[in-house]
Amino acid sequence: MAHGRVRLLPSTAVLTAFGAAALLVAACEPDHPRDVPGPPHVIAVYAFGDPEFGDRCGLFANADPRVYGGNFVQRDAMQNEVPIRCVPDLTRTGSDAMAFDHPAEFTYNVQLQWVFNELLDGDKIEMQDNVALTSKLNSNVFATPSTATPLPSTAPALSANTVELNASTGATLLQPSYYNSAGADFKQGIYGTFPPGPGIFMTIGNGTSVVGLPSGNMTQLCLVPDNIVDTSNTKLTTENNCFTIPTQAFTFDSSTPADGDTVTPDDVNGSGVTLVFNAPLAAANAANFTINVQGVGTLPPTAYTADFACDDPTDRSTCDQTTVLILPATGAMLPATYAGTITVTLAAGIIEQYGVQLGGTGATFAFAVAAPTDAL
Repeated sequence: MAHGRVRLLPSTAVLTAFGAAALLVAACEPDHPRDVPGPPHVIAVYAFGDPEFGDRCGLFANADPRVYGGNFVQRDAMQNEVPIRCVPDLTRTGSDAMAFDHPAEFTYNVQLQWVFNELLDGDKIEMQDNVALTSKLNSNVFATPSTATPLPSTAPALSANTVELNASTGATLLQPSYYNSAGADFKQGIYGTFPPGPGIFMTIGNGTSVVGLPSGNMTQLCLVPDNIVDTSNTKLTTENNCFTIPTQAFTFDSSTPADGDTVTPDDVNGSGVTLVFNAPLAAANAANFTINVQGVGTLPPTAYTADFACDDPTDRSTCDQTTVLILPATGAMLPATYAGTITVTLAAGIIEQYGVQLGGTGATFAFAVAAPTDAL
């Protein structure tokens, strides 16, 4: 399943590139930051997935180390100086932090990268196949995530995604968590010091149907220091190992046609109505969407179908569970000369992947249908 595929976050593009890099180093552990005296410790925790990340960093953040550190600036269209550093670092506080380091909320598919001051013992935290170029992070690297508000009893387990990382899983939005031994002193944002590391990437989900965090909640994500050691077998310190991540409330984002648009009967019959949510739905159920056609009345759910948008309808792994496509059922098409208003109402009981409800009174929008002049 490709969650949020049509609204691909730049953060996901960045992490997919990191995933490919992780596979390249899976066959060996290059000696980057040397073993240093004392226990290893976390020096940065990058969070990819706040709502403004794309506007702030752009699609190619992974190509410029200055987005992670340093005091570099550039000029915007109005010739104002703006900082180049744009990736939130949860460890920054006080005068060292910028507003984006601690946003009010993150998107459901936020991913964290813990960065360490020295090389870790990769053999203690992951299993590698140096022939097949695969790796699998040990599940005991992460503590079980917890939420401030309890999830419904029917919700899937909330856990880190530690399935095997390979050429297939590393190129999807369901990319597993992994350890990357590459990296250097990146905090200065100097060219040649990319990527930040060594680091452990944490993604949440089960690797098949659930990805990301519950909506509208505070989720605590933690490493387990006792199970992470450096190359001298010294355990990780406990500083900066746990962070609480606030996520956006579950909402209906947009529709096509949008509220107030005017379309033709052919548009409705051929393209239907597309609904976009800010988190993956548990299911696309036609009964959750009420459609009223002016002059006809409220349609029964059998008059239309509702399903997730899929690149290939025969392959459910290509479906985007943040996007629902509603189409007229066979025999329920609009006449070519139809003119009127169609109102779509979304039930408040629609739930996202962890059982969090849309809530309130749901949502309603309407659009006009006008026959083209040559059909009159």
